[in-house]
Amino acid sequence: MKIRFLLLMMIAGLAVGCSAFFEPLDSVSRDEYAPESEIIEVEEEATERRSSSEDRVDEPLPSPPIDMDEAEGYYDSDIVELPDVGGGGAGGDGGSSYGGGAPAGDDSIYGADFDGEYAVESDFATTSAYAPEVQQISPLKAGEIDDNAEWDDYLLYRQESLDNFGDWVNDVDVTGRRIITVTDSEGLPVLGATVSVTIGDTLVSQTRTYADGRTLYLSNANPDPQANGDMIISVEKDGITASLNMSLVRMAGPHVDFVLDMEQNRASVQLDVVFLLDATGSMSDEIGQLQENILSISRQIDEMGDVDVRYGLVHYRDREDAYITQVHDFTPDVTQFQADLNSVRADGGGDNPESLNAGLHDALHSVEWRGANTIKLVFLVADAPPHLDYPDDYNYAEEMLYASDRGIKIHPIASSGLDAVGEYIFRQIGQTTMGRFIFLTYSGGVAGEAGDERPDLAASEQDYTVDFLDGLVVQLVEDEINAFKGLQ
Repeated sequence: MKIRFLLLMMIAGLAVGCSAFFEPLDSVSRDEYAPESEIIEVEEEATERRSSSEDRVDEPLPSPPIDMDEAEGYYDSDIVELPDVGGGGAGGDGGSSYGGGAPAGDDSIYGADFDGEYAVESDFATTSAYAPEVQQISPLKAGEIDDNAEWDDYLLYRQESLDNFGDWVNDVDVTGRRIITVTDSEGLPVLGATVSVTIGDTLVSQTRTYADGRTLYLSNANPDPQANGDMIISVEKDGITASLNMSLVRMAGPHVDFVLDMEQNRASVQLDVVFLLDATGSMSDEIGQLQENILSISRQIDEMGDVDVRYGLVHYRDREDAYITQVHDFTPDVTQFQADLNSVRADGGGDNPESLNAGLHDALHSVEWRGANTIKLVFLVADAPPHLDYPDDYNYAEEMLYASDRGIKIHPIASSGLDAVGEYIFRQIGQTTMGRFIFLTYSGGVAGEAGDERPDLAASEQDYTVDFLDGLVVQLVEDEINAFKGLQ
């Protein structure tokens, strides 16, 4: 009995203790805790922060131009640490991927008086991880130079660059440049005429004229030791021909003019435009603004009215990224082109050079260009030179000569961070295809705010003009159209 009594007393005491323990929790007012609505808001805010953190891309700071005294081993695989020359790649763990040895394969939307910032509802905000739905963007400004027009300055720049880093580029000897111009019986330029140069029985060059009737013959680019005899330049368009015998002199000679006894139909203009875009991570700081400017450019071109225009898009990254190149073939539908453009996101890279060789190849070979009566333009937008150390890769120098052969003009546009090697290659491409070298300019020369300066480029040492980027590009397109129409 005693034992049973003691057990009952223990059970009763335990019950009382548990009741006393839980009673305060039941009696606490909910006012002493966060209201349910506030709890939900805090949870939502935390979720938003996590999402924002996952989407955020760390933007690299602008890098100084390459210092040639510190850059020994730019392509040397034994060099582990190289000077930061800016440009391609997402930052990441850095390092060099230039690799071993010598190169392989031997009305503006902003308005003319704009001086502030626009709050722009972005067309690409819903598809780009790098742009908020409403963002403050400044208009991009750019300078441009024509190296074929300032030929003596270009030759000096070319030689100085080759002396400093000639082993890091694929050089083409342009010192024997001749400009050949073809006009019709009315004195108007002939677009798409085939210009052939033979020495003896050997065909050494064949190019097509641009909308202004001009093309280049580079007599020293690929000298054929088997080519002997007089040089004959012949021109053909729609079965009409002309030719000229010239003494063989491998140096920059006089300009050569041809007149074809023909009249041309200038009632309609065909225009094919490809935008070739570096989509690696280092472009993330400016890709939103560049997309907006390209959208503006396409809208303004589409509003020209009497132009049969088609738009193409090629964007590229690098090997080991999610893709190397993506190609969107020509479309006359500007809305479709803009949707393709809006889908581009900047990611990957990780080192300075990128797969520009592959991107340029696809821009020239993987889209369906129209025939000889079409104005053909490529706008290359990038911040880094190509890899020259990759095995089984294309060669940008061969690609630019192919573009000249086909009458495709390339205008390179240098974004922030392009190093000295990249500038040389971009200017090579522009000069050989008779395009302009265009470069974004900034306030105080520091990337971020549009201005008139770009001190990190050698081009800034020459006289250059500055305009809003979209207006500058549209003007270049209009110049081609006006040349074709004989309005210049």
